[in-house]
Amino acid sequence: MRYGHLLYGDQPLTPALCHLRSRLHWSRLRVHGRRTLFLVVYTSDGYHRMLVLKVPPRKFSSPSSRWAHANRQMTFHDTAEGLYGPGVRYREPLYEHFLDSESELQESCRHGHRMNFVSKPHQFRRDNHPSCYEHVDRSQADLERSALAGVLEGPLHYEPWAVTQIGSIYLPEKDKFRNVWNGRSSGVNRAMAPATARYDYLEDVLSLQRPSCLMSGWELKDAFWNNPR
Repeated sequence: MRYGHLLYGDQPLTPALCHLRSRLHWSRLRVHGRRTLFLVVYTSDGYHRMLVLKVPPRKFSSPSSRWAHANRQMTFHDTAEGLYGPGVRYREPLYEHFLDSESELQESCRHGHRMNFVSKPHQFRRDNHPSCYEHVDRSQADLERSALAGVLEGPLHYEPWAVTQIGSIYLPEKDKFRNVWNGRSSGVNRAMAPATARYDYLEDVLSLQRPSCLMSGWELKDAFWNNPR
């Protein structure tokens, strides 16, 4: 077959597009006790769901309902790199301080952190940790703050395959509160390739100090917002 003479929409039909077409499936997934029609895209081996889109109604009651439906599709806000766009929130001056050797870190800050999965996590849906309910008001407020800032995606049309548990940490002496996502208990961490990093020890830094040196530091207030591991 000569694919170049066939069209898929306004694009020439290629072997890659034909292969993609074979991975599209109509599926009725159970959501909140009901079977709902979704368009599902699988990986080339057929084992993993890459994309889950809820089929829209034939006609929306209003433009706002149309927007609400689109906004709850998991990929609606994705960047060209396939990452959640609103979660990328670093300002441009930050990159002036990176070294040339830190290109991978620059890409992570510009486009978002890519979770490099090497296997499929097991299905996981359990209740949050007790510490989350000990500070339920603070936890809820922090979740709403994160969603408003675009750090968290959702709510979605369906419940994801692996739902990570939330625990909470509160330091009353500093009035500092954090929600922590437990990627270890959910099995998400085990399914990802371990990240590598090198940290300088205090002894290494002190060995470079001279009597005329000045030292400074800063705190990134939201440094570990939604960062895996």
